[in-house]
Amino acid sequence: MSKAEQKRATVGFFVSLIAGILILLNGILFGVVGSIFTVVAGLEELGITVMALGLFLGVVIADAVLVYTPGKEVVGGAMVLMFSLLSILIGGGYIGIIGLIMGVIGGALAIAKK
Repeated sequence: MSKAEQKRATVGFFVSLIAGILILLNGILFGVVGSIFTVVAGLEELGITVMALGLFLGVVIADAVLVYTPGKEVVGGAMVLMFSLLSILIGGGYIGIIGLIMGVIGGALAIAKK
């Protein structure tokens, strides 16, 4: 396949990568702040669990290299969409909502190969 025939989801890749980083940051912030507040209430495990979930979702979305691989754009885009929507479980917040929206946009762009 020549370079002219290969279509890469460059914009989808970068938008998804930024979304993954934002969701990762949200997971870290939520976990740290949540752990501090839950120590007072006696629920330490809850903050750590939410932080682990945020880290997992952020890493999976940031691993959107599949979006940039020719022929795997649809699979990568579907993964980014699915895990971006699951990121709402870590609480959202300002950073998380922006990451969620960017993840949905990046996934859709990847599927459309833009």
